[in-house]
Amino acid sequence: MQHLCSTNGGQAPEERHLCNTTATNGGQAPAERHLCNLTVTNDLILKEIKAEGEISYEELSNRAVDQLSSTFDGKVVWYVVSVKLDLEARNIIERMPKTSPHRLRLKK
Repeated sequence: MQHLCSTNGGQAPEERHLCNTTATNGGQAPAERHLCNLTVTNDLILKEIKAEGEISYEELSNRAVDQLSSTFDGKVVWYVVSVKLDLEARNIIERMPKTSPHRLRLKK
């Protein structure tokens, strides 16, 4: 299965390329598949938050699993957690204060 991956965290669609996330024996190296999975997850998280305005972590994780499980060679939830934490650290998204379960939105 191929995904359209961005080389810069989803910021410039014109810099996308196809990558094969399930290649074996002569396909992409594991590091390339890992980077592609991170990029696809990044793009999905940003797309879902932009579409909803705000979204619970649980709903975001469920959507990611539904949309990506059949094409990933790893645990989708691990990628969601990793990318979510990275986006929070880079002040692109934020956890909404005083929400339980916690909700996410784009950083203002």
